[in-house]
This record gives sequence, structure tokens and C-alpha cells, in this order.
Amino acid sequence: MRRWVLAPLAFCVLAIVSGMPAAPDSVLPDAQALQAQMDVAMGPPSGNYRETIVGTGDEGVTVSSRYRRGDDELVTRTRGPIRTSYGTYRGTDWHQDANGISVADEPDPGPVARLKTTASVQRVSSPVDAYVLTELDGSGNGTRDYVDPASYLVLRHDQIGASGTTTTTNTAYARFGAQLLPAAWRVEDHPFNETMSYTRTRFVADSTREADVAIPALRQIVSLPAGKTIVDLHARFENGQISVPVRIAGRTFFFLLDSGASSITIDSGVARDLGLVLTNAKRQTAGKRFETRDTVVPAMEVSGLQMNGVVVSVLPHGATRNPADPVGLLGFDFFAELVVRIDYEHKRVIAMDARSYEPPSGTDVSVLAVRLNAQVPMISANLGGAVAHRLIVDTGSPSALLLFDYFSRQHGEVLRFAIDDAQELRGIGGSFTSRPFRMDYVHVGDVSIAGLVADVVTSRGAYPQDNDGLIGADFLQFFTVDFDYVGGRIVLRTRPSLRNVVS
Repeated sequence: MRRWVLAPLAFCVLAIVSGMPAAPDSVLPDAQALQAQMDVAMGPPSGNYRETIVGTGDEGVTVSSRYRRGDDELVTRTRGPIRTSYGTYRGTDWHQDANGISVADEPDPGPVARLKTTASVQRVSSPVDAYVLTELDGSGNGTRDYVDPASYLVLRHDQIGASGTTTTTNTAYARFGAQLLPAAWRVEDHPFNETMSYTRTRFVADSTREADVAIPALRQIVSLPAGKTIVDLHARFENGQISVPVRIAGRTFFFLLDSGASSITIDSGVARDLGLVLTNAKRQTAGKRFETRDTVVPAMEVSGLQMNGVVVSVLPHGATRNPADPVGLLGFDFFAELVVRIDYEHKRVIAMDARSYEPPSGTDVSVLAVRLNAQVPMISANLGGAVAHRLIVDTGSPSALLLFDYFSRQHGEVLRFAIDDAQELRGIGGSFTSRPFRMDYVHVGDVSIAGLVADVVTSRGAYPQDNDGLIGADFLQFFTVDFDYVGGRIVLRTRPSLRNVVS
């Protein structure tokens, strides 16, 4: 077995920071020329290799293994007992979550509005002597690279977003195959005050076979009762949300049925009560920043549906001692292998075997194509004249529309009719502020509804993802909704009593 010797590291670090003569400001390169020099400095990428990267720090120990073979690759990430993977195989991008469910990552169906960015170059002497290549949009979000003026290698990379800045400092370079790549680097997540250090510990060229990059086998996580293809979930509808009973360790809890959740979750206090082992602390941002952990629930039962060895996320749901209060979310891993029908008119939820599902038909039916890249159902819609391709259908959101900063920065022209002052709403992690606007119309699939209220997030840093927002219960209530992730679709059937509202 070939061993990679990292002896050249000390020399390479010395060359980067030795203060070699730099070009004067009078011949400052433009952004395009500087980027070209950076590409030349790194060298051509290897077409076939495998490598291992180990990270240590506030997130514990992570091990990432990458297999590359031409245009195909597979990356696995192991953190404690949890393993996830992603890659590209024969032209298909995919990922597999901790429960072994694989998803094809599909591109947006049309042009997604991109924020206009401006690129600039300047020369600085602090924090290091470097060219600084900056690309920012009108809100000051984007990237900033500190480039060594002698080697044209990146010394530091800043990722600047609405929730703060993450800084990557490359502390050592070495030659891996034909490229000069970071051999060691440090990542500082300033919003969460977390630091991780990474080392490229292994690199072997020309060693990856096709089997190494193939999509891993699926694992079935949900089983229907023997002989049944339809199960009533005994759902409870209240304040625009749906909860269903779930049995764990002989006890019954209520979980929200939440298509907008990318995993199954459970409240941290309840998890500790059940004696579950919590691992992998990390922080995320939704309504506010919050800490999550991972755990494995040995068995869960939902109205006869069985799930065993389920990896779930542990969140601060704020569950009380009232046994009727929801203590978790039934998200992607529950929906993924079933067809889940929500009948808002009769307040009933049923789960069906996806293999025997026959969708409804007729003039009152509209079929929405969904993308599950983020393990939530993403659709396209026309919101008062603004086309949004990154709307999440979220049964856990009581609003008709909850629009994020990503949407309002690009489509402020359709947010003309404010109907009230800012108000406080509650999301995962805590409360945030929003302001309601009346929309001229919302056109989804073949249906259109006029005059819906959109709650526009105004708290800086809340929901910082590059998504347009959520379509929630105040819109979905006009329909019977079938979530068919296996078929890549959501089927809307207009409620008979509301056909005069939906056009």
C-alpha cells in the first residue's frame, strides 16, 4: 500500500508566508486574471484518486473519505455512529442520509434568480500580506479570498452570509497527485463560536474502481402491518398543525407531521427521559440558532407502522409535561417510502404503500413535481408575478406563505401591500419577527388563489438558507394533499366546497 509522506509541508508553508516580493499596487490584477493565476497555482485536478480527511474540534471527530473516478465520485462522512454519503454517478447527483435513504439531487427546473454580485481585488498587509479577491452581492453576502502574492495559493477564505462569517485558514499545502492542495486547515464558524481543524491524511492516485463510486444500496426504514396497504394515522388537527401518536419504549407521544422537516426529530428532554444516547452536538439556524444532537431510537410505531434503528435529530422543541403536546417531528424519513394523504376537509391522514398507490384524476386535480435535494419537498410557484423555484411545502407551517430573506431581496416589487406591522412568530429554535403582506395571487401547478397573506421574515439571520420560503397549512387546507416522494410528486385535489375559491 502506498504511503503519502507529508515531509514537503514545512517547506511549502515557509514559501507561502516568507514575505517574498509582491507586485506593486500599480499593476494590481483584475478579478478574472487573479482567478486564472489561482487555478494555475493549484494545478490540474487528478482524474482518479481516493483520499481521507480527518477533522477534530468542537464538533468532535469527523472522517471523510472521497473516491473519484472521472466524472463520478462518492464521499462518505462519519461522525460518531452516524454515517452519511453523497456523490455523482453516471451523471446523477445523489445523497444518502443517516437512515440509508438515497435521493437523486435534481437541478432547479428553470432559471433561478441570482443576486447580482460585484468582484474586486485589493492588496492588504493585514491580517496577512495578500491580494484579496472579494465577491459580494448588494446585501454584503458572498466570499472573500486572501491570496498569497508570490504563490497565488489561497491563504484564507471567508464565507459571508446573513447569519455571519465562516473563515477557513489554510495552514499547510502539499502536492497531492498533480495538484497543490491544503494539507491542513482550520475552519472557524464565528456565528456559533466553533472551530474545527482538518488534515488530509491519505491520498492515493489511480486506485478507484467503478464499484467504489456506485450509489449505495437502499435501506427500508418503514414497514406497513402485514397484509395492509393503507393505515389511518389517527391524526389530530389543531391551529394549522397536524400531530399523530407515536409509541416509543411502551409510551405514547405526539409528533407533528412535518413535511418541511428534513429528518425525524425528538425533544432533547424527552430523549434524555427515554435514556437515549445523545451524540454529535452541532448548531443550526432556523427561526433562531439552536443546538442539535443525533441519537438512535431502537423502535418507533406509528399506528401500526414499524420503524427500527431510526437515526433521529434531537432538538429543543420546548415540550411541556402536558402529554398532548408534540415532542418531535415526523419528517423526511417517515414520508420517504410511503404515500401520505392529508384530507384537510375531513381532518384525516392515511399512509399508503407507494407501490400500490393510484393518484386521483380529474379537472380538480393538480400534480406538482417536487425535488427532494434537501430532504424537503421543493416546488416552483408564481407569487404575484415573481417566479420562485425554491418553495418548500411544509405541513408544519401554519402560514399560507412564509417568505425568507432570499426571496424578499430579489422580489421586493411584489411585496407592495403590507397589511400590518411586524409581528412575532415561533419557529424551531425560538421566535423571530415577520411582516404580513397581501399577495395579488399565488399560482401553484394548475391552481391559483388570490389574496393570500404572506408572512415575510424580517429578523436578520433567521432562515438564512438560499430558499424562497414555505407554503404552509393556510394554503394546503384548500385541498386534499398526497405526498408521493417515491413518484417525485405532490398531488392536490381541490376540496369540493372550496372550488369557488380555487381557480
